[in-house]
Amino acid sequence: MKNLGSTLRIIREEKSFSKEMLSQGICSLEVLERLEVENTVPSLSLLRKICDRLSVTIDDVMALCEVNASNNEDILSKPEWFTILEHYLITKQYVRLNEAANRVLSETDDLSILENQLLMYYRGAYEMVYERNMETAFKYFSRSLNYTYQEDSSHPSDLEVILMTLLGYIHHRWGEADRAQELIEKSFELYIKHHSFSMKIRLSQLFYFQSMYQLELSLPQEAMEITDVGISWCRKMMNMYLLEDLLYIKGMALEDLNRLDEATFFVELANNLHVLETSGEVINF
Repeated sequence: MKNLGSTLRIIREEKSFSKEMLSQGICSLEVLERLEVENTVPSLSLLRKICDRLSVTIDDVMALCEVNASNNEDILSKPEWFTILEHYLITKQYVRLNEAANRVLSETDDLSILENQLLMYYRGAYEMVYERNMETAFKYFSRSLNYTYQEDSSHPSDLEVILMTLLGYIHHRWGEADRAQELIEKSFELYIKHHSFSMKIRLSQLFYFQSMYQLELSLPQEAMEITDVGISWCRKMMNMYLLEDLLYIKGMALEDLNRLDEATFFVELANNLHVLETSGEVINF
């Protein structure tokens, strides 16, 4: 998708946007020009804002880019592939996520440790959420964590903390309570101590699985407290990934606490957000 910038330029021109109009309030004019002319790969956050301004979805842009790449016998760069992978993750397109991850693994020889770590994480997410195959997901998540994690590390990455939460949750589902508690508690402690990675959209997974763990242990108060942290974080970061799910978990926790009116409010809010997310429109948070 070396033609991402040129594809966005074509869409911009078709919609009669000048560069100044498109970049205003989103990025500098220089950044947009580098994107369009040099085909530099934007961050996922920037790409979402540009697509929102142009009233197109990221999927529309990706599809057009892939068609153009196929026609031009072009090859996607690694940064472009990983932008696509992250997009598939946060939009819950797990089949596409798995297909893209497998394609990167089969077509790319010079993957770094961190790139391999991400690919194992993406494959694990597919197995856990889409296939409901906890055993295979556990293998991928363990392999992903083992690429970089060290017990004495003073600066864990966001992905390491997420992976520890995911592994802890799987241990919980397997009935291995002690190991589950150890990983769940440690991962949340690391999150509390280190906020340098808090800009990552995927961090919503930490709040989701932490709160689900507490709810399934019949600890609704603890579950609600974690969802409150997650919901507040999503709002602060203008991040809709798993926000609907966190609102729903909070509703279930409130129901368990016999706070039925509040529970109904949050469940309805989650349902309304689901309608917005699946309406096919670009949502501006």
